[in-house]
Amino acid sequence: MTKNTIHKLSRNTEYYALDKYFDDIYHVSKRGGSLKNLYDTAFSPRNIALAFRNLKFNKGSKTPGVDDVHIGNLKSKPLNIFIRDIQKMAKNYKPSLVRRVWIPKPNGKKRPIGIPTLADRLFQQCIKQVIEPICEAKFHPHSYVFRPNRSTSDALARALFLMNQNELHYVVDIDIQSFFDTIDHGKLLKQCWAIGIRDKKILSIMSKMLKAEVVGEGISTKGTPQGGILSPLLSNICLNELDWWYTSQWATFPTKYPYKRTSHAARALRGNSKLKEFHSVRYADDFKIFCRDYKTAVKIFAATRLWLKDRLNLQISSEKSSITNLRKKSSPFLGISLRACHNKNGKFSCRSRVLDKAMETMKSTIKAAIIKLQKHPNPSTVLFYNSTILGYSSATDCTTDFHRLGYIMSFSINARLKKLISNKGSLTKTYRRKYKWKSSPKFICGIPLFPISEIRHRKLFQFSQKMTPYTQEGRQMMHKELDSLLKRDLEHLASQFEIDQSIEYNDSRISKWSLQKGRCAVTKNYLGINFHCHHITPRSKGGSDHFSNLVIVSPEVHRLIHATDSQTITVLLNELKLNKISLRKLNKFREQAGINTI
Repeated sequence: MTKNTIHKLSRNTEYYALDKYFDDIYHVSKRGGSLKNLYDTAFSPRNIALAFRNLKFNKGSKTPGVDDVHIGNLKSKPLNIFIRDIQKMAKNYKPSLVRRVWIPKPNGKKRPIGIPTLADRLFQQCIKQVIEPICEAKFHPHSYVFRPNRSTSDALARALFLMNQNELHYVVDIDIQSFFDTIDHGKLLKQCWAIGIRDKKILSIMSKMLKAEVVGEGISTKGTPQGGILSPLLSNICLNELDWWYTSQWATFPTKYPYKRTSHAARALRGNSKLKEFHSVRYADDFKIFCRDYKTAVKIFAATRLWLKDRLNLQISSEKSSITNLRKKSSPFLGISLRACHNKNGKFSCRSRVLDKAMETMKSTIKAAIIKLQKHPNPSTVLFYNSTILGYSSATDCTTDFHRLGYIMSFSINARLKKLISNKGSLTKTYRRKYKWKSSPKFICGIPLFPISEIRHRKLFQFSQKMTPYTQEGRQMMHKELDSLLKRDLEHLASQFEIDQSIEYNDSRISKWSLQKGRCAVTKNYLGINFHCHHITPRSKGGSDHFSNLVIVSPEVHRLIHATDSQTITVLLNELKLNKISLRKLNKFREQAGINTI
């Protein structure tokens, strides 16, 4: 999930005025408290509507379960019936069958994916929204996957910091064998209780979810199905205990005197104790543990193996787990190979390259984008192509790799896009910023193509732990706060559903109001909550409740858009006193509705 998507999800919470409630949950959990009354909030109308909205941003929502229902089948469902169905499920929850899909892995094996029905995924999303703030307050700061606003870049930045600043050049790679398929259900539920989720109704529902029957395989006795909404969060809960165990052995080990800065505490531990320094970076079930010497690496490798077996009944994969001296060999991490090399000052610093496997993946991805652009040459496919080639720029020496990739892909570009490429167009801000040294750009549909061979290294910065969607400060770091007037009206609007309309209509209505900042599309006057939502293409002519087909207007403008009686039109025009620009916009809406212009 990208950071832009995370920003959208965070804003969604504000749309439904649940941000304050989630903030309160987060702060209670941060102070070490536990939460017992989560069930009513999880299945409240607002949280259910928010779950639908969040699920729309999930690409998996278009993938049907065993009942062949996807997100498009639910959009026209009346909101009151939609909410009633989810609440009815909660009273006596029984999970539906889970569809099994096998995804090929790079090593030739296949990864099992379990796909619940869309109703079950919506149900899981409702629960995820209320328990995630509890977990986020307790999660380790240096786990970087399946968490709000964190990405592979943040994990890589932490790894580079430990190599360059802390000078830790021995790395232990830990990979858990079939992690998602071997998680112990009983242990996991106890960990949920320990982390602060104390609502027995919610825990009972989660237990039933874990035991959902898989088609052709029967009822699950262990593991969390990859493909479920809750599975990523549950996997982090499972391994959070290990994250903090690592930290307790060094980073948070108590010193004789209290130090305000962690660097001072670390210096004291190095000089006055026999403890061995190491730090971990985790991305899902892939660990990198950075150590100062080989003996420490051997000890922590053995200790981790025993800890996982005794505490979580999990096994380490011998194929993917190893100890590496980064001064002599490179170590793979998230599509990039890391190695400590001498720099100009005679010290060791990280030099990284894009892995061959990642390069092969990029080749196939870029080729697919080229074919798509060839078949459908339009601004959308050009932008898709440009976004495709920007991956893996985190590697310090990626320029060399992209020069090679650019040469290889130039044959495909020339063969397939030669007739589409021109020298006419205007440079975008992004192009000017990234390729200001590049002369003679190539254009398709007036948009410049990003040159593959000219991609440069993107400097990485460590993740700020203050950036969270569950505090006001964190949200301000993620996006600009709505002003107080909009905020107040948005909170009121979030509680005023039109229950006889579809779930998609209600969701799109809030989004459109926020986008227009509560102003009429014709008069530009601020309307507050006294507005109408106009269908640009009427439903009678095939129009939908989709966001793009709705517009916020005043009640008077809405009447005038649909008015056909000359006397009514005259009265409304005299009342509104529209200028030429506003009248032009009004007539455009009348034309689109199939009504004569004024």
